[in-house]
Amino acid sequence: MSLERAVQLRDMHRPEEAEAMLLQHLAGSPEDVTGHVELALTRYQMEGRGKDALESIQRAIGLEPDIADFFAIQSLIYNKLGKDGDSLAAAERAIALDAEMAFGWAAKGAALGSMKKWSQAEEACREALRLDADYEFALNQLAIFLRMQGKVDGSSAEVAARLERDAEDPLAHANAGWASFQSGDLKQAEVHFQEALRLDPSMEYARMGLRETFKARSVLYRGYLKWIFFLQKYSDKQQLLIVLGIFLAYRLGRGLLASIDTRLAIALMVLYLFFAFGTYLASGIGGFLLLRDKAARLTLNRKEKQEGLFVGGGFFLGLALIGLSFFVFRPLVFPGAALVLACIPGGMFWDNDSKAGRWVFGGLMTLVYGCGLGLFLSILLTGSIGDTGRSFISTALLASFGSTWLAMIPGLRGQKGE
Repeated sequence: MSLERAVQLRDMHRPEEAEAMLLQHLAGSPEDVTGHVELALTRYQMEGRGKDALESIQRAIGLEPDIADFFAIQSLIYNKLGKDGDSLAAAERAIALDAEMAFGWAAKGAALGSMKKWSQAEEACREALRLDADYEFALNQLAIFLRMQGKVDGSSAEVAARLERDAEDPLAHANAGWASFQSGDLKQAEVHFQEALRLDPSMEYARMGLRETFKARSVLYRGYLKWIFFLQKYSDKQQLLIVLGIFLAYRLGRGLLASIDTRLAIALMVLYLFFAFGTYLASGIGGFLLLRDKAARLTLNRKEKQEGLFVGGGFFLGLALIGLSFFVFRPLVFPGAALVLACIPGGMFWDNDSKAGRWVFGGLMTLVYGCGLGLFLSILLTGSIGDTGRSFISTALLASFGSTWLAMIPGLRGQKGE
């Protein structure tokens, strides 16, 4: 009876109460496999409890190691923790145990999707739907994977079919919102995201979509999104060729502008940085734009507001100082460039759940600020950049660009679901 009540509480979005009841049940029946599975599913829903969920499902697997469903659940938990390789391996194990179980194929699709292997993820979901044509999880995932490949029409058709079957499904509305968002219909996207949040106020996927819809009111942010959607249509190798081509054009242009005016070369560098490191800057810049709108501001949490203020605000202030250097005081270009460069590690500092990551990226951000200020004061005192100034420039560039390499270390960015 306590297990049934715990499941009811979880379905009512009261996972803390469900967890307490399940722990009480397991205290009296520590070998109850069902109890461990339900505890894993409950913890899976709880913010920051991914590792605990993994521990619970591993306990269940230890008790009964040949149940395909358990490995599919383990795959989803690994996926939430950002451990894509382990997630795929667990899904493959589930399929090996029961190739006719749709859940295993859907879990494989989720793992492949996290690895950005969109076409393979689509195939896995279609296999899941071959086994169970009404499987909601696979249907919603398929809509996402089609959208990520730029197959907006196919994604919209899948979403429309899903909504026709169940107009009260919040995930289907969220997917409809993303499909409308990518096709450029921001008003319809907003309607679907708001409906999804009405049905499930805790759905982060829909809240994020509504937030992105508000950000897309900005011409600058819409341009960035079009670039991202454009790249999604190509393979990793093709994306690399596109980026390399733009880099070569930048190097050529910078050399030509440097021979005319150093400030023009710096301005081009800033534009290129926005292109090259837009992933790190876009969230903060979009957040800054939302801070100016009372309604849109409500979609931001505290960390996102801080990121918008310091990353987005710092970026635009830096651009303003660079602009002023052309008309007011030439050395202003250096603190302006420092503010822009600091946005790169700053984008990995404000909304970072890793304590170590906050120390590292916060330190790099502060170092770039310090180099910009030091260079500016050095020029004021000596009248030239000099060796000291060049050292400041090299250090700031190394700290800013080096932060993108450090960002590849999962422990410094915070794992999903931990």
